[in-house]
Amino acid sequence: RGTSPALFSQVPDPDPAKQYGAFFTLSGTYITIDGVIPASGTPSKTAGYGFRLQSQNNVQQSFIYVTGANNAVMHIEFDGVSQTYGYQVTSCSRVAGVVTAKLSAPPRLVVGDKVDMVMGGGTPTDFSTPTSGRGMALTTVSGNTIQYAQAGSDETCSVVPSTHINPNWPFQAPLEANIGATPSSFSFTDSYIHDIPGGILVAHCDTCNFLRNYQSRNRSTPTEHQNAIDGGGLHNSLVGQSIFEDITGTAFIVPTCGVSCNWQNDVIYSNVFFCTNAAAAQTLPTAYPQCGVSAVISDDNGGNPVTNLLVYGNTFIRLLACNFYILNALSSGTFENNIVYCTNNASSTGFVLNARWTHDYNSVWAQRLNNAPTPSIHDQFVSTTAFPSLFVDLSDAGEDFRLINEGPLSGCTPGTNCIKDGLILNAPYNIDLRGMARGADGTWDRGAFEFGVGPKGPNPPTMLLAIPH
Repeated sequence: RGTSPALFSQVPDPDPAKQYGAFFTLSGTYITIDGVIPASGTPSKTAGYGFRLQSQNNVQQSFIYVTGANNAVMHIEFDGVSQTYGYQVTSCSRVAGVVTAKLSAPPRLVVGDKVDMVMGGGTPTDFSTPTSGRGMALTTVSGNTIQYAQAGSDETCSVVPSTHINPNWPFQAPLEANIGATPSSFSFTDSYIHDIPGGILVAHCDTCNFLRNYQSRNRSTPTEHQNAIDGGGLHNSLVGQSIFEDITGTAFIVPTCGVSCNWQNDVIYSNVFFCTNAAAAQTLPTAYPQCGVSAVISDDNGGNPVTNLLVYGNTFIRLLACNFYILNALSSGTFENNIVYCTNNASSTGFVLNARWTHDYNSVWAQRLNNAPTPSIHDQFVSTTAFPSLFVDLSDAGEDFRLINEGPLSGCTPGTNCIKDGLILNAPYNIDLRGMARGADGTWDRGAFEFGVGPKGPNPPTMLLAIPH
């Protein structure tokens, strides 16, 4: 234990797609990696974390790969190094099936790397953007010029600022949990993840906790669709008291794996999901990273249903696609005590909550509600472009999403706040994002934060079984 962070770093490779091993692989049991600083509490991206894992290469599997049961990882900074993901295209053409693109800077790419050209509304339309992992292999890299083969007619790009060349395989992930034991009893807490293309991958984890983390700026592209948390199997687990900023992909949290996905009895509670003002002002897609997702929480229409997914007491702010999609006909979920603050852009579908979900005690402000379900008796859905002043500081510099008022206790009408009559829930959902006990002033506030300065509750116990209230 020292007084300054311990840095574990990888030297940038000329080829960012070169695969590297993980920094740590936890294949044994009862192992704890603890950076010690800071103390457990509110998620932070400014604290001095005890361990810092840094790499701007694409790491095979993840920074940390966990296969053994009863392990814990905490107080770690996962640093993908702040940088623009990919390279802006300044000109491009296709002649006799060979695409030539000049880039804004000499790329860190080598012959054989697969790339993805993201046109972002540019022309020509038949410079295809292939699906994830099936990109075009580079045949030439010289200075700031690259070439690859792609069938199609001869033509020249009409370049727009959003046209980029991006390396598209493999993905770099901060953490992967693939634990065969049931319960897996894995805990990942109090850490900061930023500027990494992919997100947390959960191949299989049963009775696992992902708590009090700050996750921001993954560098996915529209065709890569990496998310904050995804994977095939998360059971009886918690994702709570965390902050998710400017995530790009299919959704912030989504089970993605096709027919084998199987999420059961999981709870997403007391989190903030938000887009910065800078990201929200962009026309999609522009430069990366950004905050473009198809949904906020989604089951991605997997072959197996997501069952009993509970979404309690979260705050959703300035999301460009304010959609909560549970697409599988057999999936089930409950959406309660949430604040949804949708400043949708013109291309968004507005606030969407799948009709198969049970929902109540939610406050929603959105420009369009035509795709929303009928509000339940305690829901407050307001169609408006004049969003209420609910939070202490919505600026990118402040990022303080605590409540500045609670609004009336009951009888709220369109255009007014309806915050402090939330549904009372059992532990651990009675602890807000700051670790404050809910209901200390006699009322339960909706969203991720209780109003005011109340008594701080204990940090939620680890290894809880997620059950409905």
